[in-house]
Formats: sequence, structure tokens, C-alpha cells
Amino acid sequence: MLIPLLIFVLGVEPPAIDWKKHDVGLIRLKISNLGTMGKHQAEVYGQGRPHCEYPPGSSEEHICGAGLWIGAKVDGEPRVTQAFHDWAEGGSDMFEFYPTNDPNDTIWVASINDLDTLHGVRGVDDDGDGKVDEELLDGRDNDQDGFIDEDYATYSEQDFTCHYCDDYWTDIVAHKPLHLEVIQRSWAWGRPPYDEFVFVDYQVVNKNEEPYPELYLGFWFDFNIGIYPTWGWWDGDYSWFDEDLLVSESDTITTYTMYAFSLPDPSGTPEGAVAVSILKYPKEPGLRAYRWYMDCGEPYNDSIRYEHLSQPIVMESQGPDQASGGSGNLISFGPYYFAPGDTLRLTIVVVCGMGPEGVEKNVKTAHAFYANDFHGPAPPPSPPLKVYPDEHKVRLCWRWEPGDPGVNPEEFHDPYRVDGIECPFAGYRVYKSTSGINGPWTLMADFDKKGDGFGRETGLQYEYVDSGLVNGIPYWYCVTSYAIPHEGVWLESAKFANMQKVVPGSPPKKLGRVAVVPNPYLGDVDYTSPLPWETPREAGRQWSEADRRVQFINLPAHCTIRIYTLSGDLVDVIEHNDPNKGYEDWYLVSRANQAITTEIYIFSVEDHETGEVQIGKFVVIK
Repeated sequence: MLIPLLIFVLGVEPPAIDWKKHDVGLIRLKISNLGTMGKHQAEVYGQGRPHCEYPPGSSEEHICGAGLWIGAKVDGEPRVTQAFHDWAEGGSDMFEFYPTNDPNDTIWVASINDLDTLHGVRGVDDDGDGKVDEELLDGRDNDQDGFIDEDYATYSEQDFTCHYCDDYWTDIVAHKPLHLEVIQRSWAWGRPPYDEFVFVDYQVVNKNEEPYPELYLGFWFDFNIGIYPTWGWWDGDYSWFDEDLLVSESDTITTYTMYAFSLPDPSGTPEGAVAVSILKYPKEPGLRAYRWYMDCGEPYNDSIRYEHLSQPIVMESQGPDQASGGSGNLISFGPYYFAPGDTLRLTIVVVCGMGPEGVEKNVKTAHAFYANDFHGPAPPPSPPLKVYPDEHKVRLCWRWEPGDPGVNPEEFHDPYRVDGIECPFAGYRVYKSTSGINGPWTLMADFDKKGDGFGRETGLQYEYVDSGLVNGIPYWYCVTSYAIPHEGVWLESAKFANMQKVVPGSPPKKLGRVAVVPNPYLGDVDYTSPLPWETPREAGRQWSEADRRVQFINLPAHCTIRIYTLSGDLVDVIEHNDPNKGYEDWYLVSRANQAITTEIYIFSVEDHETGEVQIGKFVVIK
């Protein structure tokens, strides 16, 4: 669907499509303001993977897409609005919810690690009007008091909020709207044991002028588990359906969980497993149906979709012997009488884990966390981290200063401890990885606060220099904060909160010593091992031809690099402007975005400050 070309036909501005990625924890889950998890409309314009990567950096995907399905009859005709679907009749669209063109219909982001002290504090009357958390962070005056976003609740280390509807963008094949608006919120944490799941909450509002006597609230989840983009990565998946009782202080509810596992497929044997658990839904009459599908056998038009939402059936779990292709799952609740202005609410949690035992354990943790209203002892937030690469070394600095975002870790207060320690900060830890964002991580230093009766009491420091490094090779660093253990439980902030990739190299040099490494560049040499000279430029992607590189070293601070063929044709131009770095990468692609061929190449480097020029050459053999 080419949205810009249709503006003139429809007379409406294109929707303000947006997407974000929950990446503070161990799941990389894509969320959009079309109501989808995983695949979304923006992918048509070049936005791709990962959809639901776990562990991070592994390229192991777990879903194709997921979202609400809502069905009702209008004048006897079945209608279903779907957030996402893999397969549709007559080329109809996968997406039927869209935001409007209002700039506020973006995805709004907040974090408990970066709270405005006047707004967003959960459970507090931020604006002094006698109400608590009456707003959402969404650019709207939700309580109609003339103020916007003045008293909202921030739940997690990564809160997303957005709005969308099914009747703004209507150029959708075979779509007939139900006039629904959805407020979607999602929450993710980066600290164990809460870093392997993401909660998503949906509030569905009836904007229709007439009631729906029988409306069905459903959720579609298309599991695809495998190593992307290996051919057949989506194959061999199967699902398991389970129900359990969840008891909290205020309620007792039956939860429904769809687990998905994968047999070995052409991409290998996936290590992870995934589940989606339904935690909140309108109780009466409750569960209507559960179905699973394989080999694109899911319903492909509104008539069949409505039938599958409304017919009461709970299928037996899909076994490994029935694994073929991806595993589609549909669960529905109802029917509900849905009057104009009424709201129906559905809350789910997406959970990943290492194998069946790991994901089942994490589902139980997620259920307990939800039952406790997302409360529990927490570590201090990670400090802001600055990195300064140098020749064969990297300097890390992390002292929190006034004006930095968030809370000073050393002044962090935890109201949910039961041991009476209000300021539990205990120290900082420095970690390094030579493999990537998924580790393994090596503890380089531990700076423990003196005088708190815990740990080695070495004293706090705010700088660390890691020496003896190889120039041009990437390293990953992070600095965490940790608290005095709570009832024997270790509390440490997430490594991903301030993790940074760093490449040490030479500082700027006086012109005359510029060189290219490696020279010659040999196409049949594996530059990814044993030292990772070449790595994927995007986390979670496998190495490709686009990651081939050479590096210009010993550059002056401000210069222009020009690359020519031996016959004098200009291949590429690189501008270098960095007072702290004396090197630049070139990924063996011309300015016309074409891969270069075997050749002797000439380079010139012009120093902007002196006007001097150095000429040199290097060889590429592919």
C-alpha cells in the first residue's frame, strides 16, 4: 500500500506511523502504533528486523507478528478488525488499525530511571488536584482540566504509550471499520529477574454511535522461531496451551498461556522459547475459543475470522508431530455487550526463556510480578557512561553530575524494601565483552562504597582505563550500579542500560603518516576471527558483504579522504572531523552504493587546517 500516492484520492493526510523497540532487557521486541508486535507497516519502507529477538544479538527470532482481533456483526454482517494477519484473501492488507495524522499519535516513551520530579511518578498526586495518575503520557488532556500530561504513572524502565483506531485510514482492501479506538501501553524492565518479558495493555473504546450486542475480543499471535535470515528459520514450530489461577490482593483470575517451541529446522536448533500469557480480560463470560493453525491455514476473510472468534472451542495443544511452518494462535473472549463509550481491557505478557524450562520459569515470575502490581525491590539506576577511545586503550567515566538525566544512583530511594534501608546504593561494577552485546561479560572492576557494612569497602571511583587493546577491534563496555542485597537477593542494574561499543585507535596525527589497514585487503580471508576486525554493523544481524572494511589510520583531526581507481575515476569521498579520533572506516562500497572490485586504489588526504595533501595507495583483492 503506497500511502503517499493515495492522499489525493482519500483527501486525508497519511497516518503518523511510528515504531519503537523494547530493548532495555534481554528481549528485543518491536512495538508499533498500528497495534502490532513484530511486523508492521513501516517495514514496507525499509524498517526490518528484529521482530522479537532473544537472546539479544543472537539473530534468533520468535514471532512474525501479533495483535488484537475484534469482531462483531453490523446489520447481520460479520466484521473483524485485525491489527495483524499473515494471510488474507484477495491481497487484502495485514494491518487494519492505524494512527491518525496527529503528531501526538506517535509512541510516547518514559522510564522510571529518568523521571521528571514533577510528573510521571507512579502513585503520587503530581499536580496537587486530589487525583492520582489520572493522565496518560500521550500529549492529550485526558482529564479535561486544561493541562496535558501533568500526572501520569511511569511503571517500568521502558514505558511506551500510543493511540490508534480502525476508521481513520480506510483505504484497506476488504476492511469495514467497527469504529474502535485503542490505547496501548507496554512496559519492560532491564533488571533480573524481570528482564525476560514485556507486558502489553490494551484499552478498546467503542466510538460507534450504536452498541454492539455481541462483540468478541481476540488476540492473534504468529510464532516463528529460528535464526533469521537463514532459509526455513520459520519452520518446525508448535504450540502448547495452558491455564492457571493467578491470585493477587484485589482479584483472582484464570490466566491462559500459549507456549511455542521449535524443532530443529534449516536454521539450526533454536535455544529460546516464547510464550504469550493473557493476564487480564473482561471476566464475564470470559474465554470463548482457543485455536492453533499451521501451514498458513488460518482464516483469510472476515466471515471465517468472525466464525473462529465466536464459535466456542478449545483445541488440544499442538504437538511436535504437528509442527509445520510457523504456529499461529488465536484466543478470544466474549461475547460482550459493548455500548458507545464503553471500554474493554486486555493485558498480556510476552515471555522468552532458554528452552521449555526457562520460559515456564519466566512465565511464573511474570505472573507473580503482575500480581504484585509490578512492585518489588530494585537496584539503583545505572550511571551515565562516557567513553573515550585512544591508542590501544579506552577510558570510561561515569560520575553523575547535576543536569544529567534520571536519578543519581547514590541517592536512589527504594520504597519497596522491607529491611528499612531507604538508600541501598552499594557500588559500581565495570564490565567488558569482546563478543558483543550478549556477552559473555568479564568483570573488570568493582568499586564498593565504604562505610555501609557490605562488600569489600574499596571506595568509590568514577573512572577506569582499560589498556593493552588492539586498535580497530570493537569492544563493549558497561557500568552497573548495585544495591545492598535484599533478603539475600542480589540487585544490580541492567548491563544494557548504558552499554557502549568502542573501537580504540590512534588519536589525530600530523599529516604524512596516513596508511590503510589491512593492505592488501584479501577477500578470501576471514576477518571475523580470531580477532573480530569485521562485525555486523547492526546488532542482531549476521555478517554480510556490506561489513567488509578497511581503515584509514593516522589521520589529522579535520580532513577529506578521496579514493580513486588507478585510472583516476573518483570512487568515494569521506569527510573526517573529529578532534579525538585519527581513523575512519571505509566499507568497500562506492559513492554510487556499489561494491568495489579487485583493484589498486589511490587515496588522497587533504588536511583542512594546513592545506597539505598526502597521496597513497592500497590493494583490494576479492
